[in-house]
Amino acid sequence: VVLHDLILRFMGSKEISYSIFFDTNEEAFYQEGLEKSLMSLCRYILHKRKFLAFFNGDMDVSAESFEIASRYYSGANARLSHFAISTVIDGLIAFFFARKHQGNENRWRKTGEAVVNLTRQWATNSNWNFINKLYLLEAEHFFLNNEDTKATEKYKQSIKAAHDHHFIHEEGLAFERAAWFHLHYGRHGEALVSFTESKKCYEKWGAHGLVNYIERTILNLF
Repeated sequence: VVLHDLILRFMGSKEISYSIFFDTNEEAFYQEGLEKSLMSLCRYILHKRKFLAFFNGDMDVSAESFEIASRYYSGANARLSHFAISTVIDGLIAFFFARKHQGNENRWRKTGEAVVNLTRQWATNSNWNFINKLYLLEAEHFFLNNEDTKATEKYKQSIKAAHDHHFIHEEGLAFERAAWFHLHYGRHGEALVSFTESKKCYEKWGAHGLVNYIERTILNLF
């Protein structure tokens, strides 16, 4: 039901999975999980909140969900696809906040770098599934270090690998992250192209909620 609700949100649907299946809402479902010590359920809900906030550009909420979810250790098993993808998102969140250069920059940097190292191990065992994710994390790391040329190349590699391996949603994400990168350096033309390509990917994926988010972003920025 948690995954079903995430899909509905990405699609832009107003239906609520919790009310459909259990006649409840997400917060009540989460609180019940806490009361019954159903840590796996709580972790799923927090991952869902983090995913949704991250993909919709609400980085503060995504970081909050990351902080709470980190209390529920689940190991480092890449065979659990939701855990592997969630870990990659953690790295992207970490590099975003490290770039703010605030008092907790070093902590966020170390978190992001740890995710890069872990994803590199996963890519060694399954290049097809993880190489595009590794390239994206490396791009964000180079972005943090102000290595413009290296970051640009890694974004391109991530986009190509995601496309070649048919991860259309991750291709869209790589285009979107590249757009913010270009915008940071004042390359508005490249940023607009990247946002537009990201939107096309999300449209193909059927994520109309994300399409709407990208359209709003373009309208606000350009």
